[in-house]
Amino acid sequence: MDIQRKIAHVILLLLAGCAMSMMLAGCGKVDREDKGEDLSKRDSFIESLSEGEETEEEKTEEEELDWITLEEKFRPSVLQITCGGYTGSGVVWEITEEEVIVASSGHLLKNGESCEVVCYAGIFYEAEVDRVLEGCDIGFAVISAEALKEDGVELRAAVPYTGGKDALVPGEELAVYGSMDHVAGNFVKGYLVEAEREMLLDGYEREEGLLLGSILRENVQGNMDKGIVDAGMSGSGVFNRQGKLIGILAGGDGRQGFAAVPVWKFT
Repeated sequence: MDIQRKIAHVILLLLAGCAMSMMLAGCGKVDREDKGEDLSKRDSFIESLSEGEETEEEKTEEEELDWITLEEKFRPSVLQITCGGYTGSGVVWEITEEEVIVASSGHLLKNGESCEVVCYAGIFYEAEVDRVLEGCDIGFAVISAEALKEDGVELRAAVPYTGGKDALVPGEELAVYGSMDHVAGNFVKGYLVEAEREMLLDGYEREEGLLLGSILRENVQGNMDKGIVDAGMSGSGVFNRQGKLIGILAGGDGRQGFAAVPVWKFT
């Protein structure tokens, strides 16, 4: 599906009054009441599409990778995390001589002081929750780099997107990669709906600027069991086709919509 067709799909969704109710995933253990706003209520949304088309010409050209290459590239960066009895995902944020820093959703990591992390090789590691940011659904955990060296495991830090929200174009393709079923087990193809929109997540007192996306129809039709972003994928990475991390998944509606904390909110 090219960008024009995807943008047309977004407009049709808006005209049909398709709701993008974003629920806080809660990592799959507890059902929670959906909260969010209908995208069709945003009067200036059509205007933002035309503005995005102008911005696309100004974007720095980078090689667009195919889906198979992207999945292979991201696998060493994607982790499964269990914290306080809740399971979600995480992304390798930084690797130093002493530690591996993992970024995940704040609502997952706030459930405990430590968590269990599983890498793509199926090896378990104990991680300490380093911090959970206030006013932003992001947290960080730390794994000892020495433990990984002993096992011969090589992880890869994700490369954050640095272009800013104005360089993103509604309709451009994205990948949500996480661990709802098993480690690095859910690679979901999607596309950008809106780079940033103020929304209130379930369990939070203040609105937060979130990136909104939707799932490619071909992904849903071809893989019904894994073609959605749902509970258990909180903390997954949201990547663009150039292989850059543009956000950390905050929640999904269990159908086609999802929301993520964009990287410019915590870098």
